[in-house]
Amino acid sequence: MPKKQRFAESGLNSQFNQQDMNFSQYVAAIQTIIKQARIDLDGPNTDLIVNANSPFELQPDPRKSLDPNTGNIKNGILLIHGLYESPYHTRHLAKFFQQQHFLVRSILLPGHGTVPGDLLTVTYDDWIKASAYGIQSFADQVDNLYILGYSTGAVLALYHTLHNIDVKGLFLFAPALKITPFAALAHWHKPISKILQRAHWYKIGEDNDYAKYESFPFNSATQIHRLIGEVTALSKNKQIDVPMFMVLTADDFIISSPAAENFFNAQPNLNNRLILYTNVIKDRVRNKRIKYVCSHYPAQNIKNFSHACLAVPEDDPHYGPEGDYQPYLAVKAKNLSMPVYFGEISITSESKSNLFRLNYNPHFYNLLEYMKNFLLEINDNNVARF
Repeated sequence: MPKKQRFAESGLNSQFNQQDMNFSQYVAAIQTIIKQARIDLDGPNTDLIVNANSPFELQPDPRKSLDPNTGNIKNGILLIHGLYESPYHTRHLAKFFQQQHFLVRSILLPGHGTVPGDLLTVTYDDWIKASAYGIQSFADQVDNLYILGYSTGAVLALYHTLHNIDVKGLFLFAPALKITPFAALAHWHKPISKILQRAHWYKIGEDNDYAKYESFPFNSATQIHRLIGEVTALSKNKQIDVPMFMVLTADDFIISSPAAENFFNAQPNLNNRLILYTNVIKDRVRNKRIKYVCSHYPAQNIKNFSHACLAVPEDDPHYGPEGDYQPYLAVKAKNLSMPVYFGEISITSESKSNLFRLNYNPHFYNLLEYMKNFLLEINDNNVARF
């Protein structure tokens, strides 16, 4: 058997082939793929790693979730993770919705959760198929369907909503409606890759984070670029009428927050709400649908919020300050006198040598309260809670 390599396709996870399965069968099938494809499952953390990357379902308390008239669960929500990430990044949000009596399901997008090489030939059409399957899995089981998407997942949520699926509301975390200039490099993919094998990749990292990739092929940028193009074209002729809750950080280096904010402002529903984390609040034009939240926490050496931190609480056992993923510790150990800061990393970041990406949101539990109030508000238009 050939040696597994993280930069080669596993041959198991570049397409979506589970459309004829029920959700339990789908979860089991994807777990089998993860176990066969990953190269880091030879230690004591096998179950931890597999579960972090697997799709999952959380069932609500039937005493509080069933509609006596229909016999269905009243509310269901599909969670869709972002590019290079995994269902792990939706876990805390999933628990929140379960507590609100939702049937919760989170999928794994093709190409993810195994080895970065599985993104070399994946297409956004397979991401659409996977998310369409997740939506369809709720058929005849819930009265109201919501979708929550993170970054690429948010674009997929908009894609399906613009194609007239019946949804009660959307939760969009850092929707990638416009991405930073690295996406332009995607168009160089084919001519360059003929010259240099490495040119298949615009970043090769250590891949020490078991819950997301740190190596990125050009094809992945190509696919998100094309998906954004489809959603942009659709949105020119159609608005999102259903209530929408959006979360952004103004310092996002991955997506254009101004583009996402402009999209939010162009949508007509008066119940739409936006949480915008920013250090520049006083100069903002006030909008009653937008909540501006300061993202500077000097006591914790947090300069601003990153793209990655929005859906992860401070007490997360992996990404939290006491968690097991601490890429800054090696640098800190070499120079204990050097202060360590956290925020969004970009080519314009100051003090790059001691600025590390913030992977958790110190405002997370306050954010959940805003989300809870949003759910109350869209079901009772006489209640103003924002």
